Amino acid sequence: LIYLPSDPDFDDVYVVPPARYPDGHWYVKIGGSIPGAEPLDSPEEKRSWMAGSDADQQVGWLRRMLEALLPEAAFEGFVAKPCLITDTVHGLPYVDEVEEGLFVAVGGCGHAAKSSDAIGALAAGLVETHQWNDEALDQSAFRAVFGEYEESPTSRHGY
Repeated sequence: LIYLPSDPDFDDVYVVPPARYPDGHWYVKIGGSIPGAEPLDSPEEKRSWMAGSDADQQVGWLRRMLEALLPEAAFEGFVAKPCLITDTVHGLPYVDEVEEGLFVAVGGCGHAAKSSDAIGALAAGLVETHQWNDEALDQSAFRAVFGEYEESPTSRHGY
């Protein structure tokens, strides 16, 4: 679900269907883009964001949003985990064999939460067969790009 709330705290909200995690519990993932999120350029900034508690500030808002979107659901608890949104040069994830036997599946560009299963399936097929297994998607659109760029890829923070 992609939702564009009329709330100045978020540009957009996504909700991923419930999934059973390795701990045996079911989770519904909800998150969103924060207006004006500043890029995190240094490794120190990224580590600080991931280790910090800033994401905890959004639990109440996200809880209210989820309960409003799914009023019949009964939730046992809520947990916030920060994430990094990594943008690629061409705006799509890199799903590619970058050298013999070395594969990448990186760069969700703010859309990986909802499409991670599909990205993972593309990557797994490529690793398993060394062939692109989706006729509907142009493999060249997902090629990894290396080198110098006018605008280098950055990481933004999100929830």
